[in-house]
Amino acid sequence: MLSQTLGTWANVQKSPELLIADRVCLIRISMGWESEKETRLRAFEGFQVTEKLCRESGAKSDWKFLHCLPRKAEEVDDEVFYGPRSHVFREGENRKWTIMACFG
Repeated sequence: MLSQTLGTWANVQKSPELLIADRVCLIRISMGWESEKETRLRAFEGFQVTEKLCRESGAKSDWKFLHCLPRKAEEVDDEVFYGPRSHVFREGENRKWTIMACFG
């Protein structure tokens, strides 16, 4: 598997608490597929990233947040997205320079 080659892993859970426990970095991937919005909102109910969820689920005290953008309010609350744990805009800027290099 590619994840084994790269030394990474993916964890699929039905509980956001199990996904967050003991984590240092949370990466939220946008839902996309607007035609399936209602189905996905139901499927991901309870998975909005919040400070409270992370604190109560046992994330490491210095956890960081990344997101691929564009952000939807159902995915992450304002406190996390705009807060000191968020590296969303730094990540987006890095992506911008990578894309510009491809066209340069």
